Amino acid sequence: KAWLLRCMEVYAAQVDRMPKIAPERMVTLMELIGLADGGAPITVVLAPEDHLFARGVPRPISGYAVADRDLAVLLPERVPGYPYDSLDEVLMHEVTHLFAARATGGRRTPRWWNEGIALHASRAWSFEDRSRVLLGAVSGVTDTATLERAFDRGDQQSSAAYAISGALVQHLV
Repeated sequence: KAWLLRCMEVYAAQVDRMPKIAPERMVTLMELIGLADGGAPITVVLAPEDHLFARGVPRPISGYAVADRDLAVLLPERVPGYPYDSLDEVLMHEVTHLFAARATGGRRTPRWWNEGIALHASRAWSFEDRSRVLLGAVSGVTDTATLERAFDRGDQQSSAAYAISGALVQHLV
């Protein structure tokens, strides 16, 4: 109970903003993914660093989705940080993952596509993204198999993997 009260106090402003995210953005997102209906309600958890949902999550990650639970976990203390400048962008990224899982019936998709579509849907392309794509190319990310492995190789490689995935999906769209 004390933890819940502390979260409500610390994240009150963010919680108040969540329902105000433009419904048009959700409709646009559903259209991009190919969904006619958004499906079941999504539970959004804003987890502080000492919460069970944050423990063990690598530091660069600012949120994650659990599709079979209709759950998006946001880690507000990690925002801003590449590739996100705001909690709204992290929320849109994680909701994109959930919608993509619904659109594919829960079937596995390549991580580069999953992260690329979420990146594309949640924010605008930036100069920093272009720089990270170049860095990824220079560091040897030259095909999708290498790209898949780059997500788990640490901060710099992971950031490049996100940027390259975003560039690929942006090109496809």
